[in-house]
Order: sequence, then structure tokens, then C-alpha cells
Amino acid sequence: MIRLEIGEDEAGQRVDRLLRKILPGAQLGFLMKLFRQKKVRRNGVRAQQNERLEVGDELLLKLPERLAQELGREAAPRPTPSLPGSEVELELLLEDEDLLAVLKPAGVLVQPGLGDHAPDLTTRVRRRYAKRFEARSFQPSPAHRLDLGTSGLVLFGMSAAGLRELSAAFRERRVEKRYLALVQGRAPAAAGSIDVELSEGQGRKGRAKTVPGAGRAARTDWRVLSAGARHSLLELQLHTGRLHQIRAHLKTLGLPIVGDLRYGAYREMKMRVPPRSLLLHAWRLRLAHPLTGAALELEAPLPGYFQRALELAGLPLPA
Repeated sequence: MIRLEIGEDEAGQRVDRLLRKILPGAQLGFLMKLFRQKKVRRNGVRAQQNERLEVGDELLLKLPERLAQELGREAAPRPTPSLPGSEVELELLLEDEDLLAVLKPAGVLVQPGLGDHAPDLTTRVRRRYAKRFEARSFQPSPAHRLDLGTSGLVLFGMSAAGLRELSAAFRERRVEKRYLALVQGRAPAAAGSIDVELSEGQGRKGRAKTVPGAGRAARTDWRVLSAGARHSLLELQLHTGRLHQIRAHLKTLGLPIVGDLRYGAYREMKMRVPPRSLLLHAWRLRLAHPLTGAALELEAPLPGYFQRALELAGLPLPA
């Protein structure tokens, strides 16, 4: 039998997700069977798998001690493909007990996914802080995501309370998000707003793609920071967070992002955009600290290849 008193680290988690953490050797079907057989109880009452736990709750799992010990053993980690130094190279922009701001390189997923990409950002962060969290059920987790090809700021919750509040801030649109994009072509005006509904579909090879049309409301504000003969540097502000929103919206303006072949860009070999990368950068975030409420203004420096592309386009670095 497993008896667990819920503390700050576990509060806010779903019952089923917490069980998967404390019983890593158990198959999902086995855990669902425990719920059906009423062997998972919260404060003496049968627990539902989607219930959210609160501080002070008592969670009881009716399992033979020997089986509980066997299922509680950590499964052998799957090998993760890596690039030289990828596990230790993390550029941190802000760190405290509840919040971590990290610079995500383009070509790196925020969370584990399929394919042969470099170790995802979440895995890198958790490996860096493994000793700090080794005896805790909570693990550092991202409060939002960026596309694979996008570089820039990503915020992680470093405590359960921090993650809850950060996630709520993004969900409730209390975070001001500004991006930089180097696009092909010249904008039709100095600034504007794209308010076009987007729906998700499939592109070539079954890849996810977002297209204009009947779908979910989406708004992107933009302004020109500088423009040359063939390229423009835009600052963009997201008011919603749809899949590939900036990329799809800029395509409607006829201004595809350099490197974004999926959304209409032509190849520019001289720009030397790295594989799986776009010239799209999550530049600035403005928000209240999730616990203290203090005003935060964060800025991520441009990658070197983005700076070189601006130089080739004859455009200055953004101020």
C-alpha cells in the first residue's frame, strides 16, 4: 500500500499523472484498471483520474508492497541523440526558485517528440537541475512552447506554484510576446494588424500546417523596423497563440520568413540558415512574476546566424 500526503510539489497535478510519476514501471492500462477497481482513494473517497490534488490531501493506492516497490523502480532511460555539448550548454536569462527563462536554439524542440532532433529543451533543463529535484515529484516544465525552427525565450516553472501561475498567465493572455522576423519582400505599410482566422490541417508529407479560413480567431500586430531592397525586419506582437500563427499570417501578406519553405519562402543559400531553423526569434516577454507580482521585462539576444543574415540584407540590428 502506498500512502502519500500532498505537498506544494504535488498540488495542482492530476491524480493519474502523479501516479505515472511515482510508478514509472506501470503500464497505462494497469493504472486505469486501478481506478476502475477503486484502488485509488483521495481522502478516503474513490479518486477520479482527472481530479486535481490540493495541499494536505491524502492519496492512498491499494497495492501489495512488493508490487509497489517493483513498479516504483525507474525504467531505464531511452537513449537521447545529442549534439556535442548539447546537454550542458544552456543559456539562462533569469533564474529563481519559481521561474527559469532559457534561450532556446532553433532546431531544438521544447518538449520530447519524435524524430532524430537534438535533445529537447525540457530534457536539457531537467538534466541540469537533476540533483535539485531528484527527491521531488515535481520537475521543471515549460509554461509555453515555440516551434522547432524558432529561437528565443522560453519560460519554465521551477516550482508547482510557479508553473501553475505561469501557465495561467499565458492562457489568459497576460504575457506580452514580441518576436523578430526577417522576411522576404517589403511590407505594404509601416505597421499593421493581421486579424485572420486560422485552421489546422496537413501539408506535404502529412506535416502539420496552418491555413487561413474558418477556424479559430487569431491576431498578429506588426511593424517594420527596417527595410531593404528585398528584405524587411519586422517586430511582431502575438495576441493569440495558434499553431504556426506568425508564419501563416505573414504568408497572407506575401512576406514569408527567410528559411520557411513550408510557408512560401524561396531558398536563399547566401543567408546560410542552419538546418531546421527559421529567421524567427522570440525576442521579448513582458509579464508579472508568477509569485511576487514584480514586473519582468525579458529580452533574448539574436543568434549569430540571424545577425549575419541582417548584415547580408543590409539591415541594422534592432535597438
